[in-house]
Amino acid sequence: MSLFSQLYTVAWFRSAQNILPDTAQQIEYTRNEEHMHAQAGIWMINTVRAEHPELFDEEFEARITEEINEALTSEDNIIDWIMGGFVGRFEDGSGPKNLDADLLKEFIRHRLSESMKQIGFDYDYVSPREPEFRWFIVELKAINTKDFFTGKVKDYGKNNKSYAHSAVFG
Repeated sequence: MSLFSQLYTVAWFRSAQNILPDTAQQIEYTRNEEHMHAQAGIWMINTVRAEHPELFDEEFEARITEEINEALTSEDNIIDWIMGGFVGRFEDGSGPKNLDADLLKEFIRHRLSESMKQIGFDYDYVSPREPEFRWFIVELKAINTKDFFTGKVKDYGKNNKSYAHSAVFG
């Protein structure tokens, strides 16, 4: 889960501030890959649930709920450490909009809730701040393709060698 709060943070810099575009592009690839890993895990759990429903009893669900709470506590600590205690806009109203420790925690709870629902657990968390991070949910679920017509081309000049016409075309 902590990876997604970090992915959110870097994506925010590109989306809200239009900075770190190259870094954000790499993060986008990582985000897509991690999202696919999560979907594969959900598929595997649902397959096990369908083939062995007896494994998913009340005791197991209680254990999972306890472990979720422990994971969220750890996640909160990681987010607090990353954000350095920044909890929102500054007193004068300046500072980043849609990027603070509490919002990242809400996003993680939302993501966890969505994942738990997909594997059949009754874990429903509705964040009052969802409109503030909905942009990232859309990015996460959207099909992303690289627009090769925008951006800078950087590789044409690497390892250039000059060849005589006769060496290339005979």
